[in-house]
Amino acid sequence: MTQAPSPTPSPSLRIWQVECTLQALESVELPDYLGCTLRGGLGQAFRALACTVELPECSKCRELVDCPYGMMWEMPAPLGTPARYATPPRPYVIEPPLTHQGSFAPGERLHCTVKLMGRARRHLPYFILALREASHRGLGRGKGRLDLVEVRGLDPQGSPIRLYTGGKHRKLEADGILAETELSFDAAELQDEHTRHRVRLLLESPLQLKDGERLARELDPVVFTARLVERFDLLTLFYEGCRQSLPFEALKQSARQVRVLQQKLRWHHFERYSRRSGRVPMNGLLGEVELAEVPAALVSLWKMAEHLHVGKQSAFGFGRVRVEHIN
Repeated sequence: MTQAPSPTPSPSLRIWQVECTLQALESVELPDYLGCTLRGGLGQAFRALACTVELPECSKCRELVDCPYGMMWEMPAPLGTPARYATPPRPYVIEPPLTHQGSFAPGERLHCTVKLMGRARRHLPYFILALREASHRGLGRGKGRLDLVEVRGLDPQGSPIRLYTGGKHRKLEADGILAETELSFDAAELQDEHTRHRVRLLLESPLQLKDGERLARELDPVVFTARLVERFDLLTLFYEGCRQSLPFEALKQSARQVRVLQQKLRWHHFERYSRRSGRVPMNGLLGEVELAEVPAALVSLWKMAEHLHVGKQSAFGFGRVRVEHIN
């Protein structure tokens, strides 16, 4: 008797999350969007800690693929990768506080969340050391110095666990110390043509969705779905080694069934500072969107954005989206 072929495994992505606490050592002035500042400071400190070759440009380094900094900041696409995937997404997200506090007096604390994806998990010790170093060097206007006080996570049983405190690390080499969230999609949900939901998408940090060559000024469910599917597929390809993809066309077709009831959005303008480019204008959508006739499969997919974020500059913490059911 011929055996039926085994079902193709669905792609999945593992995520580890830690909470970081910084304390101002002196007066600190931070810009409107802290994620950009933290990522810039982290990148410089991470490279200084991880690089053993010290070439002026990472693209010319033979060790790039195996280097912790190379993987986290300068990951190259393998030969033969389609041109539209030439720049892999970064395997982390920095989530600053949603409420902005620009000035910190000595002794005041600020908190941020760091999420690492797939095999980036093994570089968490570098991430912690780089955050400590970047804070000591100074952040924001005037380079006010801060101290990394604590890094915490959850163990697999859901209990708090300290990974760094008082300048000391907990050993992180072994798997299983931190709880992991595994994102996957059940394609069988696409067969459910009857269950529909009314949901609200809350855009909690600037959302930059490209529709063609332009940033979208409204949220189109099809474009939102397409960008999220692409992000998930690329993260699983480059950082989990998964060659399977989500059912792209079927999900886009589901998104065409969605009705947009109302959009309460505003176009948010601000600037970030880049060491290479100086002041860079930034913008994105903030607010909320109510939608009806949302298939169950799309609700499951869209909830991934709560973990992954979506759109451009996701590593900065942009594109943070929360999904709410409306009764």
